[in-house]
Amino acid sequence: MFEIANIAAALNQLYHSEFGGKSYGRYYLTLEQMKKLSGRENMNKSTESKIAAQAEKEHGLLVTRVGRGQTRGFAVIQATKVIGWRPPSRAAIAKAIRENCQ
Repeated sequence: MFEIANIAAALNQLYHSEFGGKSYGRYYLTLEQMKKLSGRENMNKSTESKIAAQAEKEHGLLVTRVGRGQTRGFAVIQATKVIGWRPPSRAAIAKAIRENCQ
């Protein structure tokens, strides 16, 4: 079992590594890959949360669980990339609320 800080550092190293035809950037880890990277036989939500918090605090990475069952894994992306995504307008938010939340 590896320390949370070391797991976060490994996630950061992967983010800055060349693979999949890119020199660095976002990636997806399967559940099995994350277990291997963390030195654990099982991953629980508490451990996942600790890893995500450490990766964001120390390396500016967002780590989130995606998928279910056999497709469960983890998306890793730089937080500053997400902050730059398009924001919805007030009108779009109002329409979404009106059509879905009342």
